[in-house]
Amino acid sequence: MDRSAGLDIAFTPATLGPLTLRNRFIKAATFEGMAPGGVPSDDLRILHRAVAAGGTAMTTVAYCAVSDEGRTFRDQMVLTPSVRGPLLELTAAVHDEGALAAAQLGHAGFFSKHRIPGRWAPAGPSWTFNAYGVAKGMPLGRPMSSDDIRRTVADFARAAEEAAVAGFDALEVHLGHGYLLSQFLSPASNRRQDAYGGNLDNRLRFPLEALAAIRAAIGRDLAVVCKINVEDGFDGGLEVDESVRIAQALEVSGHVDGLVLSGGFTSRNALFLLRGGRPLAQMEEVETNEAQKLALKAFGPMVVQRYPFEENFFASQSRRIRASVKLPLIVVGGVSSAGGIAGALGDDGFEFVQLGRALVREPAFVRRLEQGDVDRSDCVRCNVCITEMDRPGGVRCVMPRRRKRVARRRKGPKTVKTVLVTGGLGEVGQAVTRELANRGLTVRVLERRNPLNEQRAAAFGGDVRVFWGDLRDHGLLAELVEGCDAVVHLASMLPSATETQLTATIDVNVAATDALVQLAPPLLVYASSYTVYGPAWETPTRPRHEDDPVRPTDMYTHCKVASEDIIRRSGVAYSILRLATIPPLGRVHVDPRLVLGQFRVRPDAPIEMTHPRDCALAFARVLETPAAWNTTLNIGGGPRCQITQRDMLTPMADILGWPDGLPPDVFGDENYYSQWSDTSRSVALLGDYQRHDWTDLRGALVEASIDDARPAQALAGLTRRVMPPLLRWARRFGTL
Repeated sequence: MDRSAGLDIAFTPATLGPLTLRNRFIKAATFEGMAPGGVPSDDLRILHRAVAAGGTAMTTVAYCAVSDEGRTFRDQMVLTPSVRGPLLELTAAVHDEGALAAAQLGHAGFFSKHRIPGRWAPAGPSWTFNAYGVAKGMPLGRPMSSDDIRRTVADFARAAEEAAVAGFDALEVHLGHGYLLSQFLSPASNRRQDAYGGNLDNRLRFPLEALAAIRAAIGRDLAVVCKINVEDGFDGGLEVDESVRIAQALEVSGHVDGLVLSGGFTSRNALFLLRGGRPLAQMEEVETNEAQKLALKAFGPMVVQRYPFEENFFASQSRRIRASVKLPLIVVGGVSSAGGIAGALGDDGFEFVQLGRALVREPAFVRRLEQGDVDRSDCVRCNVCITEMDRPGGVRCVMPRRRKRVARRRKGPKTVKTVLVTGGLGEVGQAVTRELANRGLTVRVLERRNPLNEQRAAAFGGDVRVFWGDLRDHGLLAELVEGCDAVVHLASMLPSATETQLTATIDVNVAATDALVQLAPPLLVYASSYTVYGPAWETPTRPRHEDDPVRPTDMYTHCKVASEDIIRRSGVAYSILRLATIPPLGRVHVDPRLVLGQFRVRPDAPIEMTHPRDCALAFARVLETPAAWNTTLNIGGGPRCQITQRDMLTPMADILGWPDGLPPDVFGDENYYSQWSDTSRSVALLGDYQRHDWTDLRGALVEASIDDARPAQALAGLTRRVMPPLLRWARRFGTL
């Protein structure tokens, strides 16, 4: 099935139990943080109404605890008559917009820091360490007794009845993410020896009893779906083979109208169910307990793991379940583009998709997708929104708001005489600034002030005017853009800083681009990256073309794609240049994490290099070539610079004085998030700017680094013996 057919399905009605949904989009139960003291706020109603008005068929209110002891912390609601009033207002508001409302029923189990008088420890399937509750004096989780289980089953039934009275159309029962029912399903957390532990049939007993009680309480008027894990995501946890059996058992029970296919275990791998950025600094910032804050600072990088983002990241496991049950299936996990949605609903055969961060980012995303105004969410997967839920007002996106597309684009300047270059003293910036100055243009440079940049600025003499400042100073940007015929926008934060300094990355790499287009320069030339195409996975290698879909995988590439979208929608005349890898040929500080990270990659992974001077020539010719405006071009070194990861890292052996080169066992097996580029379009428009080959670049790299490498060369024998096992160890334990 082609992508367009799959996307057409997305906007057709579908049944889910007794319900008919107007389309195939459901808002995922992403915790909102909008129930301070357990009371649903006006903000909660406003959020879900906005999602409903934005075209989503059903919106899910996240984490409605079935009892007080089922809360993970205080600011979560419990489904009791005390919250009925605000929930009735919420469901009425959703219905007024033509959508349906679901309530997620949950219980924390042992994963709680919510103190209840008379309860010394939260309860789950077995004795366990409760890291989440340590700072609150609740370091242990105790096993539930048979009476505890019976009482909790009744709590689920009572909460379901209350949800029905509050006007909800559906219930999502939380059997995933390491909460109570998930804890009973997982062999890692359920070590009981009674009828509720051991084999999978026993581990299913409590969830099935809860579902039977829910169905008995509400009858068939409400739809009941279960969120389950396709895998827990760690050794010893639930894996997809057992998840298939769980799905089959839920289908056979007759209590369930659909399944939401997710994964992860909050107490063990908090970001497994999200992927993308790791907002440790923001987590520390919002933490109110000083002991917990200190623990995050000291152990956060080890405990909170990073998981690379890819679209539809639970799809392969979910297909196993699709092949095993006939129940309607709801796929979740990185669903964010027209292509991803079409694939899930078309070829993969799922009935619905759940959107989480895409709707936090833009509640009207579904409507805009249907209207053809957007084809993907511009959420950058920074995950800062999950920390915003702990601030007053609750969850929000920290990105600048996506603007409407401007229908008419400006023509661009008649001639280019004055240019602002952001980042004009960086590795690429120096070459671009020099090339433009040599062509007689008046060049302004915006750059951060530091000793290295001061040296570089002095080398230009009076040919270039350098303005010291920061891209986040939008007032300064306005002053510098005034009177310019073009802006060459090079400045951005680079990996690995983009993966740790998340809010700064958004401010510099996205918000500054948004500020520039609002200033409406006659022409904006933007330095994007060929890494937006995503990892190289085909064999044999196929060079990327400008018309290929983008597949951002990390903060850096997500921000590049977001900036490209901002520019295309703006009405400003533009040229977007997706640059291949440009190695530093001067004496610069190189982030060692970035260098060492290259050894995770398989040695035959394709990578394309570009000489800085060739890149600068391309930028200069874009300014002179109106035919290159309002288009996207790949800029690379061409076939003579299309090499492999082994080729790229071989100069390191020369620099370190290893005569036999790099040993084969220093490499990993990952794909690099780049590919060779098809530069035929840019060469046709700009002429032959590819003046250097890989031999030139390799020689320049060695020459630039050889002086700094003298001490290492003196210890060449030692480094040759020590470095390979260290790299293997670092890959094994995830420190690369």
